[in-house]
Amino acid sequence: MSTEIEWSFVNALIDIKSIDNFEKEKNIKIPHDLKNTIKRFNAGQPSRCIFDTDSSTGNVFGALLSFNPSDNDNIYEIFSVVNAENKSVMPFAADPFGNYLCLMNEQVVFWDHETNSTEFVAPTFSELLNKLYITEEDEETDEN
Repeated sequence: MSTEIEWSFVNALIDIKSIDNFEKEKNIKIPHDLKNTIKRFNAGQPSRCIFDTDSSTGNVFGALLSFNPSDNDNIYEIFSVVNAENKSVMPFAADPFGNYLCLMNEQVVFWDHETNSTEFVAPTFSELLNKLYITEEDEETDEN
């Protein structure tokens, strides 16, 4: 099994400055590892997509939010929705169920939209990527 993450459904950034502009507009600093990943894999879905939190297992990293304003699941719309509920987080990826992976003080947390609660995932975005895995069932499907 390869430990390398492959990204599918990537939507190239329309404007490479959109990340910097978003940071200035929202007065947010996006860590370099996340920023570089977005530049390369905007809106992409990782091949290893399962992660655990301190209190739950089998959560799904669906896709990075897009920094193209015209795309579905773009950072501008999602940030407004999530920030209205929880001002301390910045969403950067969605799961298939309406929840988001977010930054909170540069740490990665999983925000549950139903309870407006967060669970710790990883101290950095890079460490989140290192923690991603696929299930045995998914591995068997990949081998066939």
